[in-house]
Amino acid sequence: MSPSKTLYVRDDDAELWARAEAHAKETRRSVSQVVADALQEYLPIEVSADDLETIEVQAGDDYSGPIPHSFRGKWLVAPNERDHGYEAYDLGTYWGVAITAKGKFVTYTAHCNDRWVPSLTTHDSLKEAVANLPDSIASRAAAELGQKRVVALDI
Repeated sequence: MSPSKTLYVRDDDAELWARAEAHAKETRRSVSQVVADALQEYLPIEVSADDLETIEVQAGDDYSGPIPHSFRGKWLVAPNERDHGYEAYDLGTYWGVAITAKGKFVTYTAHCNDRWVPSLTTHDSLKEAVANLPDSIASRAAAELGQKRVVALDI
């Protein structure tokens, strides 16, 4: 059994705590799980220096064309021309998702037939980084960080 923890809630935060309790009940989770999930979202992800490598990719725009970009990081999902997400995307599109040495997230998007110049985009959170990626890619990236990605449906 997990060790018990006590959390002090200030009077000023009573309404926030009530919202957390209501959300827990609505989503059929414990308040502890809601708090743990919120902390998982809020706290920066730490990457061991041993896991980092220099990542280099070609990226750019229609004006500059592809030029080399490099950064220190770790691929969560390495870009692979044969690994496409098939959820309503051009079938030749493929992605990579990396975490940087500074805890940022990078998405890499390219096309196996070079239909466009590959792009590299930096994000502050994994949630933001994978928001527009296929669910299969987003889930794999989260799993690499030990997270479980759940697709929230508004139905």
